[in-house]
Amino acid sequence: PKDYQDQPGKPRVLYMHGGAFAWYSPESYRPFTSRLCEVLQMPVFVCDYRLVPEHKFPAAVEDGVAACHYVATHNLKGERAEGSPFYLIGDSAGGGLVYQSIVKLNDTEKGKGVLKGILGIVTLSPWTDFTASLESFKTNVWNPKTLKGDVQFSQGGKHETDRKSTIRMAHTYMGGECAIDVLKKHSPLFTKDVSFFPPNLIMVGEEELMKDESVHMFKRLKKDGVPAEIRVFPGMWHVWMWYTEGCGGENAKPCIEAISGFLCVAAFCKVKNNGRDSKFISKYKEFKKQS
Repeated sequence: PKDYQDQPGKPRVLYMHGGAFAWYSPESYRPFTSRLCEVLQMPVFVCDYRLVPEHKFPAAVEDGVAACHYVATHNLKGERAEGSPFYLIGDSAGGGLVYQSIVKLNDTEKGKGVLKGILGIVTLSPWTDFTASLESFKTNVWNPKTLKGDVQFSQGGKHETDRKSTIRMAHTYMGGECAIDVLKKHSPLFTKDVSFFPPNLIMVGEEELMKDESVHMFKRLKKDGVPAEIRVFPGMWHVWMWYTEGCGGENAKPCIEAISGFLCVAAFCKVKNNGRDSKFISKYKEFKKQS
C-alpha cells in the first residue's frame, strides 16, 4: 500500500537470499521478492550481505545481524523508528543465514531486543548442515534415467560427488579448508539451544539432497519447544518456489500463499503469548484447510 510507510508499527519482511554465500544479489531475487510483496502486501527488504570468496565467515552473519538491527529500528523512509516488527525469510544458504543471524542476535542484550520484534521466520530449502552428513545426500541424487532426485542441486552420478561439492562450498564459506568438526560447529542444525527461535515454517522438496536436514531442523525446533511447521512438497527440487512461472509453478504459487498464512498466524501468536501459543500449529493447520 502507498501509505504503508506512514503507518507506525506495521510489519515488514527481511529476506536473506541464497546462492551458497557466493552468488546472487537483491537484484537477481527481485522477480521472486516482488511476488512476495504482492501476496503479503508488505514491504520486503533483501539483505545485500557480503559474499565469498572475497568476504569469508563471519562476514555474511555480521551483515545479516546488522540488517536485522536496521529493519527493527528504521521505517521505509530510513528514519529512526524503534520497535518496528518484522519477519525473516530466507532460502538455501539464506535460510541458513536466517538461523545463524538469530543465534548471533541472542548473544547480546541489544540483539535480544531485536529478536523480540521478529514475529516469525520462514526458511525455504534451508542449508543447515555444512557437513552434508544425512541420508538424503544418498537417496536424492539426480538420476536422468528415472527423472528422480534433485535436478537443481545434484550433479548426478555418485552421492559422494554431491557431498564433496557441498563440503567444498562450506569450506569456501569458512575461508578455507577446515575440519568437519569446525563445519559442524557452525552448522545451524547442530546449534545446542534453539528454544529462543521465533515460530518457524520450513518448506522443502521431497527430492532435495538437503531434505533430511530440513526435517531434522524441524525436529530440533520442536524438541526445544519452538512453534514450528514443515511442509515437504512431493517431487520438488531445491528452491523450486523460484520458478513461479515455469516448471515449478503449480507448487510454487501455493508456497507463497502458505507463507502469507503462516506469517499471519505467527504474528497473532506472538501478540497473544510471546510466540509460544500452545495452539499455534492447530491455528496454522486450520488456515491450511480453509485455503
